[in-house]
Amino acid sequence: TANTTTGLPGPLLDRFRSVNFPSPREVDIDVLAETFRLDAARERGLDPAFITPLTAPERDVILRQWGGGSARRLRRFLDVVWRAREKASIRH
Repeated sequence: TANTTTGLPGPLLDRFRSVNFPSPREVDIDVLAETFRLDAARERGLDPAFITPLTAPERDVILRQWGGGSARRLRRFLDVVWRAREKASIRH
């Protein structure tokens, strides 16, 4: 995989099928956030119910900071929110 085919030699490009995906947009945040929430729960071995969906204020803050583009960057923002929630929760 590659983020761009720029600079790759023609003989190499001829051997592969190029599939282009558009960059995520701001309107995609809800679908992406839900997908990443489920992924994070699976990665942590948790029931997805233990990582609640974004609240409206959390979504607004992330959207202002992210602004579309990199899905990896969005995931990092979501991870920050989830870690902050864990630290703020009362542990017994």
